[in-house]
Formats: sequence, C-alpha cells, structure tokens
Amino acid sequence: HLAIQSCVRAPPGSKIDVAVNYVLKSMQAADVKADFQVYGTLLQVLVRARKYKEALATFEVLCIEGTPTGEDYRLAISAASKLKDVSTIKSLLGEMLIDPVLADEAVSALPKATKAVADSGDWRLACKLLQRIDDPNMFTYHSVIAACGRAKNSKMAITLFNQMCEV
Repeated sequence: HLAIQSCVRAPPGSKIDVAVNYVLKSMQAADVKADFQVYGTLLQVLVRARKYKEALATFEVLCIEGTPTGEDYRLAISAASKLKDVSTIKSLLGEMLIDPVLADEAVSALPKATKAVADSGDWRLACKLLQRIDDPNMFTYHSVIAACGRAKNSKMAITLFNQMCEV
C-alpha cells in the first residue's frame, strides 16, 4: 500500500503507471492480495496518471470490496468527466445523492460533472446540475450556455447568460 501511495505523490511528468505496474506485479508474484485501502490508493494514482478507464474499473472493484468514500466518488466522477461518459456520471451522482452521507460531498463534484454533461450535448441535465451548484464559475456557465446554443435553445442560453451576468 505504501509503495502505491508513494506514486500518488510522484512529481508531474514521472512515469507513474510504470511504477504502479511494477508494484502490482511484485504483489502478484509474492501472492499478496490487494485490499480496499490499496484499491482506494490505486484509484487516486490512476486518475493522476490519466488512466481514466482503468480508474473507473478500479472504482468498480472498490465498490465490491467495501464502501467507497466521497473522495473515491469524486475521483470516479473526474475520470468519467474526462471520458465524457455521461451515463457513468449520472449513475455516480445518483448514488451520491441517495446516500445522506455522500450527498453533501456530491456538491463539490457538480461543476466537473456539469461541464462534462454539457460538453456531451445533454443541455437539459446540464441546466439541472447547474441549478444545484452553489456558486458556479464562468467556465461552467459557458459550457451549459454553449450546449443550449448547440441545441438551438436560444431562450435558455439567454436566460443563463443573464444569470451569469448577475453573479
């Protein structure tokens, strides 16, 4: 676990995935089974190494092994956002909003999720997510307004632009 955790703190530009592969192969050769803690750390490393598909697969294993934390969910949403995987984003947000413990932490994942959903073209869901963000930034507004424009919904785009100007 400590060897994988050291990869989380590796400097940018280093070959994190090579180090992780070495550690995982060493664990396999020594017949050491990964546990919940190892998978949680591996999720962090994979997101940092920009291995988003692998990160989502690790999150699935993490869910099987135990109960993921809000941070684990945020990392999975970040990976799904980079992949523009709207169905996974919807599923993860739904799981977070159902659980009262995770519901508060879901708020911090909303800006990335909103931008990814808007960029995928789902302007309706993007508008709903935008409403749930306490203090949306200009970039989030821009993504949703652009999605509305691409969908030829100029009325909603103008409404959101006016909201953005008021903030």
